[in-house]
Amino acid sequence: MPAMAQTVVVSGGGSGIGRAVAVRLAGSTRHVTVVGRRTGPLEALAAAHPDTVDLVAADVSTPDGAQHVSDHLAGSGHTCTGVVAAAGGLSPVSEPGDSLAAVAGGWQAAFRSNVLTAVLLVEALTPALRDASGRVVLLS
Repeated sequence: MPAMAQTVVVSGGGSGIGRAVAVRLAGSTRHVTVVGRRTGPLEALAAAHPDTVDLVAADVSTPDGAQHVSDHLAGSGHTCTGVVAAAGGLSPVSEPGDSLAAVAGGWQAAFRSNVLTAVLLVEALTPALRDASGRVVLLS
């Protein structure tokens, strides 16, 4: 039975730092599974690197989205040897004079985007990472 291809999962790979990391890894002949919410940027990246990039459109701030990534890898024939959690970004969480409800909503959205995405993705991929002695890089 042939060895399974090794892959690094990069979340937030459609733009910003996540995209830069995915491009760099793909250019180094590593296989990269790029994860993001928006299919357009993901498809452009996969088209530019057809031999080394596959994509998963998923919102990893949700349990279902993170599980979708894990399920994709399980069915892909790739071994997950690493995760670069780069999903998230900077956005104002509140403005002066906002209500407490607005402040709470802004902070909850920032937490979901910048923290929960990494937690859920790493948790979903922990069994595969453990089996492969994989590594995790968290960016924020």
